[in-house]
Amino acid sequence: DDLKLAEKWISDAYRLEPSEPEIIKKAKIRLSNQILIKPNLKKEKVGYTNKTFINTQPNLIQIKEVEDYRFYYSEGINYIVYTIKGTNDFLKQTFNIKSLPSNQKRNVIMVVDHTVTKNKYFFHEEGVTDEVKLMSLLFD
Repeated sequence: DDLKLAEKWISDAYRLEPSEPEIIKKAKIRLSNQILIKPNLKKEKVGYTNKTFINTQPNLIQIKEVEDYRFYYSEGINYIVYTIKGTNDFLKQTFNIKSLPSNQKRNVIMVVDHTVTKNKYFFHEEGVTDEVKLMSLLFD
C-alpha cells in the first residue's frame, strides 16, 4: 500500500526537468541599486574613507576601508560616503546617473553607500568641485 502511494505521489506531483534549458530571447532588466531620495544624514552615523578630507560634520567618522560591509553595520555605521571624479559623460554612462548633463565637463560626485543594502545615492551640485563644500551641501 505504501509503495503504491509513493508511486502515485511521484507520478502526479513531480515534474521532470526539461531536457534542454529554456532560451529567453529578450528580457527587460532594470537594475535599481540607486537611492532616488536624498537620505537624511544629520542623525545617522556616517563613515568616510578619504584620509585627506577635512571633517566638518559631527556625525562623520573616518573609517578604515574593509571589504565586508557587515563590519561597518556592526559598528553602527549606516552609510559610507566617498567621492568619484571624472567627466559628466563618463560618470553618467558608468554609474547610470540620469541627473547629470551630457557634456565633457569634469565633475565631483559624492556617493552615499548604504551599508546593509549596498544601494547608492549619487549627490552632485552644478559647478561645485570642492569636496568639503559638496560634503556640507550633502549634510544640509
